[in-house]
Amino acid sequence: MKTQVLLVEDDELCQEIVAEFLSEIDVEVCVAGDGKEALELLQKRHFDVVLMDIMMPNMDGVEATIKIRALLNKSAANVPIIAVTARNPDTDQDLWFVSGINDFVAKPFSEEDLLAVVKRYI
Repeated sequence: MKTQVLLVEDDELCQEIVAEFLSEIDVEVCVAGDGKEALELLQKRHFDVVLMDIMMPNMDGVEATIKIRALLNKSAANVPIIAVTARNPDTDQDLWFVSGINDFVAKPFSEEDLLAVVKRYI
């Protein structure tokens, strides 16, 4: 069975780029447009990794991560979450890690950068 990746990203171009990069490692990608949709999907399906944008409408990545970590389903609550963000990691990463994010990839990123981080968790 393929590794299941949930990509939580509101920008359609970024969705396409990340999905294309991930096709190199033969994973199945499911896309959520915001944190609310991600929470709904995590309660219905199993995912091995979540790629989480930080700045999104409706529910941002930090709030979504906090809510994911509080889920009763421990498999969903403990899923590795990788922030994919244009925010400055030097000033924001402490907040990300406190919220439950495991790792991050800074935008703009290369295919190699993204895949190197994802491969740590699959």
